Amino acid sequence: MRPTPGFELSGSGRRIVIDETSGRLPAAEERDGRALTSWTALTESGWTDARPALPIRIIGG
Repeated sequence: MRPTPGFELSGSGRRIVIDETSGRLPAAEERDGRALTSWTALTESGWTDARPALPIRIIGG
């Protein structure tokens, strides 16, 4: 696996990956030390004026 540019969020192991050619954010990943534990692909992103829909209830809260 080749290294990809990205940002880690405050030493949490959560990292946002950046596509060098387009500047888009195609993925997010979580690591436990060096082991990859979770990976999420972003299928669409863009600007909007719409307000986000909030969940009806909080799960686990």
